[in-house]
Amino acid sequence: MNSVRYKRLPGRIMGFVATPSAWLAGDHILIIGGSRFNETYQRVYLKDIRALILRKKTRFIFQWPYLFLIPALVTLLSSVLATRQSAGVVAFGLLLLVIGIGFATAQFGCVLYLNTAVGNVMVRSVASRITARRFIAAVTPVIESAQTRPPETT
Repeated sequence: MNSVRYKRLPGRIMGFVATPSAWLAGDHILIIGGSRFNETYQRVYLKDIRALILRKKTRFIFQWPYLFLIPALVTLLSSVLATRQSAGVVAFGLLLLVIGIGFATAQFGCVLYLNTAVGNVMVRSVASRITARRFIAAVTPVIESAQTRPPETT
Protein backbone atom coordinates (compact mmCIF):
# COMPACT_ATOMS: atom_id res chain seq x y z
CA MET A 1 0.00 0.00 0.00
CA ASN A 2 1.25 3.45 -0.88
CA SER A 3 1.06 5.75 2.15
CA VAL A 4 1.31 9.51 1.79
CA ARG A 5 3.17 11.50 4.45
CA TYR A 6 1.62 14.85 5.30
CA LYS A 7 3.19 17.84 7.01
CA ARG A 8 0.95 20.43 8.67
CA LEU A 9 1.23 23.87 7.11
CA PRO A 10 1.09 27.06 9.21
CA GLY A 11 -2.34 28.29 10.07
CA ARG A 12 -5.08 26.70 12.04
CA ILE A 13 -8.29 28.29 13.19
CA MET A 14 -9.93 26.47 16.07
CA GLY A 15 -13.46 27.75 16.29
CA PHE A 16 -16.37 26.24 18.14
CA VAL A 17 -17.64 24.64 14.93
CA ALA A 18 -15.16 25.29 12.09
CA THR A 19 -11.70 23.69 12.16
CA PRO A 20 -9.91 24.30 8.84
CA SER A 21 -6.31 23.23 8.24
CA ALA A 22 -3.85 22.70 5.39
CA TRP A 23 -1.35 19.87 4.87
CA LEU A 24 1.58 19.44 2.49
CA ALA A 25 2.33 16.13 0.77
CA GLY A 26 4.95 15.30 -1.82
CA ASP A 27 2.98 16.50 -4.84
CA HIS A 28 -0.09 18.31 -3.47
CA ILE A 29 -1.57 20.48 -0.74
CA LEU A 30 -4.56 19.04 1.08
CA ILE A 31 -7.01 21.65 2.34
CA ILE A 32 -9.41 20.44 5.00
CA GLY A 33 -12.54 22.44 5.66
CA GLY A 34 -15.98 21.90 7.07
CA SER A 35 -16.89 21.62 10.72
CA ARG A 36 -16.51 19.27 13.64
CA PHE A 37 -19.47 17.31 12.31
CA ASN A 38 -18.34 16.87 8.70
CA GLU A 39 -15.17 17.52 6.74
CA THR A 40 -14.43 18.48 3.17
CA TYR A 41 -11.14 17.66 1.50
CA GLN A 42 -9.67 19.49 -1.47
CA ARG A 43 -6.44 18.52 -3.16
CA VAL A 44 -4.42 21.12 -5.05
CA TYR A 45 -1.45 19.74 -6.98
CA LEU A 46 1.76 21.76 -6.68
CA LYS A 47 2.41 21.67 -10.42
CA ASP A 48 -1.01 23.26 -11.06
CA ILE A 49 -0.55 26.29 -8.78
CA ARG A 50 -0.04 29.44 -10.80
CA ALA A 51 0.04 32.04 -8.02
CA LEU A 52 -0.50 32.63 -4.32
CA ILE A 53 -2.90 35.52 -3.85
CA LEU A 54 -2.90 37.34 -0.52
CA ARG A 55 -5.75 39.80 -0.11
CA LYS A 56 -6.26 42.10 2.83
CA LYS A 57 -9.65 41.87 4.51
CA THR A 58 -11.30 45.21 4.00
CA ARG A 59 -13.57 45.24 7.03
CA PHE A 60 -14.88 43.28 9.93
CA ILE A 61 -18.05 41.41 9.01
CA PHE A 62 -20.39 40.09 11.65
CA GLN A 63 -22.03 36.82 10.88
CA TRP A 64 -25.72 36.71 11.70
CA PRO A 65 -25.52 34.61 14.92
CA TYR A 66 -23.25 37.20 16.51
CA LEU A 67 -25.74 39.96 15.76
CA PHE A 68 -28.05 38.36 18.33
CA LEU A 69 -25.35 37.37 20.81
CA ILE A 70 -23.87 40.80 21.53
CA PRO A 71 -27.15 42.61 22.38
CA ALA A 72 -28.16 39.60 24.50
CA LEU A 73 -24.90 39.78 26.45
CA VAL A 74 -25.17 43.54 26.92
CA THR A 75 -28.78 43.17 28.11
CA LEU A 76 -27.84 40.34 30.47
CA LEU A 77 -24.94 42.23 31.98
CA SER A 78 -26.98 45.40 32.28
CA SER A 79 -29.76 43.57 34.10
CA VAL A 80 -27.34 41.77 36.44
CA LEU A 81 -25.46 44.93 37.23
CA ALA A 82 -28.52 47.23 37.28
CA THR A 83 -28.15 47.85 40.97
CA ARG A 84 -24.67 49.25 40.50
CA GLN A 85 -23.53 52.40 38.74
CA SER A 86 -21.01 50.39 36.72
CA ALA A 87 -23.60 48.77 34.43
CA GLY A 88 -23.20 51.51 31.83
CA VAL A 89 -19.42 51.28 32.10
CA VAL A 90 -19.52 47.50 31.53
CA ALA A 91 -21.82 47.87 28.52
CA PHE A 92 -19.59 50.60 27.10
CA GLY A 93 -16.52 48.41 27.73
CA LEU A 94 -18.11 45.52 25.82
CA LEU A 95 -18.92 47.84 22.94
CA LEU A 96 -15.31 49.05 22.86
CA LEU A 97 -14.12 45.43 22.92
CA VAL A 98 -16.25 44.55 19.90
CA ILE A 99 -15.04 47.64 18.04
CA GLY A 100 -11.42 46.73 18.94
CA ILE A 101 -11.83 43.19 17.62
CA GLY A 102 -13.30 44.58 14.42
CA PHE A 103 -10.42 47.03 14.03
CA ALA A 104 -7.79 44.35 14.65
CA THR A 105 -9.43 42.05 12.12
CA ALA A 106 -9.56 44.82 9.54
CA GLN A 107 -5.90 45.75 10.10
CA PHE A 108 -4.30 42.31 10.33
CA GLY A 109 -6.82 39.97 8.70
CA CYS A 110 -6.28 38.52 5.25
CA VAL A 111 -7.51 35.89 2.82
CA LEU A 112 -5.10 33.55 1.01
CA TYR A 113 -5.96 31.89 -2.30
CA LEU A 114 -4.12 29.27 -4.33
CA ASN A 115 -4.65 30.23 -7.97
CA THR A 116 -4.89 27.33 -10.44
CA ALA A 117 -6.01 27.03 -14.04
CA VAL A 118 -9.45 25.93 -12.86
CA GLY A 119 -9.96 28.71 -10.31
CA ASN A 120 -9.00 30.06 -6.91
CA VAL A 121 -8.95 27.83 -3.85
CA MET A 122 -9.29 29.63 -0.52
CA VAL A 123 -7.02 28.51 2.30
CA ARG A 124 -9.40 29.08 5.23
CA SER A 125 -6.86 28.12 7.87
CA VAL A 126 -4.87 31.30 7.15
CA ALA A 127 -6.53 34.38 8.64
CA SER A 128 -3.69 36.77 9.54
CA ARG A 129 -0.83 38.25 7.58
CA ILE A 130 1.78 36.77 9.90
CA THR A 131 0.41 33.27 9.34
CA ALA A 132 0.13 33.96 5.62
CA ARG A 133 3.81 34.90 5.43
CA ARG A 134 4.78 31.68 7.23
CA PHE A 135 2.51 29.64 4.92
CA ILE A 136 3.97 31.26 1.80
CA ALA A 137 7.54 30.78 3.06
CA ALA A 138 6.87 27.08 3.67
CA VAL A 139 5.10 26.43 0.36
CA THR A 140 6.97 28.56 -2.18
CA PRO A 141 10.20 26.50 -2.40
CA VAL A 142 8.22 23.26 -2.69
CA ILE A 143 6.02 24.68 -5.45
CA GLU A 144 9.05 25.99 -7.35
CA SER A 145 10.85 22.66 -7.14
CA ALA A 146 7.73 20.75 -8.23
CA GLN A 147 7.27 22.99 -11.24
CA THR A 148 10.91 22.92 -12.35
CA ARG A 149 11.31 19.17 -11.88
CA PRO A 150 10.95 17.19 -15.12
CA PRO A 151 7.84 15.00 -15.25
CA GLU A 152 8.24 11.46 -14.00
CA THR A 153 8.01 8.70 -16.59
CA THR A 154 6.49 5.37 -15.69
